[in-house]
Amino acid sequence: MNRPESNSASLQRSVAFACRHSVRQAYHTYDRRTYGEIAKRGIEFSNAVAARALTGQDESNAAINFTLSPSKRHREGPLPVPGEVVALVAADSTPRLPAIFLAKVLNITNDIATLHHLENVQENLYRPSLSADSIWKEKVESLIFPLFVEFDHKNRGFRLFNTVTELCEQLI
Repeated sequence: MNRPESNSASLQRSVAFACRHSVRQAYHTYDRRTYGEIAKRGIEFSNAVAARALTGQDESNAAINFTLSPSKRHREGPLPVPGEVVALVAADSTPRLPAIFLAKVLNITNDIATLHHLENVQENLYRPSLSADSIWKEKVESLIFPLFVEFDHKNRGFRLFNTVTELCEQLI
């Protein structure tokens, strides 16, 4: 039941009835999508709502738009998407003592990313900051991405698998 035409609730109920299943049982039996595929629309919607709430945008500006021309986008590569974790080199970073910090992308408009700071709470474990100044805007060109990051459900944070030196070298 993972075909585009199966998004209709009445069709899903009908298929479940014909197979003598509950809708829940039919969903668990026949839906072959991964968790990421199932949750994708919900995550995108949640990110858009959070970005609007945190940046003060009204409904008319709610769409997340990328305004780079196709030729410029092609030269520079893809942009990070809302919800993606990116890194930035800290202002006090030096080649001998590289330092980075992580942020989650909330929105991108006109080459400017709205970011939410992720605090380093343990070695290579980052969680969203709750401080008032944890959201800011940054030029997309200063972001380091993609990162090898995975959400650690047990510790409720993002686990970074890249080394700091590795990330700083991406800017050179």
